[in-house]
Amino acid sequence: TRSKCHLHWKDEGYSSSDSSQKFPTLYSDTKHYIKLKYKIRSLVKQSNHAQIYKAIHRETGQKVIIKRYLTDHFDTKELYFTELAYKVCPEYCLPVMYKNIDSKYLTFIIPEYGMSLYDFMLFRSQVLSLKEARYVFKQVVKCLLKLQHFGLYHLDIKEENILIDPKTFKIKLIDFGCSSELPAFHKNIVGSKEFCAPEIYDGRSDFANLRKHDVWSLAVTIISSMTGNTPYQNIEDIISGEEDFEIKADVD
Repeated sequence: TRSKCHLHWKDEGYSSSDSSQKFPTLYSDTKHYIKLKYKIRSLVKQSNHAQIYKAIHRETGQKVIIKRYLTDHFDTKELYFTELAYKVCPEYCLPVMYKNIDSKYLTFIIPEYGMSLYDFMLFRSQVLSLKEARYVFKQVVKCLLKLQHFGLYHLDIKEENILIDPKTFKIKLIDFGCSSELPAFHKNIVGSKEFCAPEIYDGRSDFANLRKHDVWSLAVTIISSMTGNTPYQNIEDIISGEEDFEIKADVD
């Protein structure tokens, strides 16, 4: 199972909802706002400390994602970096449409966009072709370069955090819960284990320069998207550089 960096996801107690599932009550002023403005469509993911919903605006019909976290288990940097990323790179990031922090919960809303690259490949039972990968990851690279120009680093690049429109192949980068900006004072950079650079595991990580971590995880994501498997089977393989993959070139 691919591990999340966020503290509140570490138990990975996710559950998919069905039409008969009762949704947890939204809290205080946020509860009133959500009830007034949105119709909850489904509960996408749930842990002991957070829920993620799909909803639709009652008046405009716009589909959105509602994220709700217990404030005592939430680092506000995800919200901070989500807003900052959209300000820096609106073409490839999503805006925060609503946010509220009260005595119990932090809630924010972003637009729903396509599906994750991971789900897209599962849905069609096919990895990306060379031509598709060029188009998709050219956008990802443009986004990362723009973010890095402003000193912002994602640090959890993988298929699950790249949203794709199945019709246009346009992308949006999401999930900035692991992100950092320079100077980086913390010493606990952790993304998803199969995608982390070897320096993170062997203690040689250079926290004054975060660019290498995004470059590494981007490369692993490209390989995974074109082969269906990550190139490293365990941490030892990552540290030793023992890759196991083969990309078949297609002519198009």
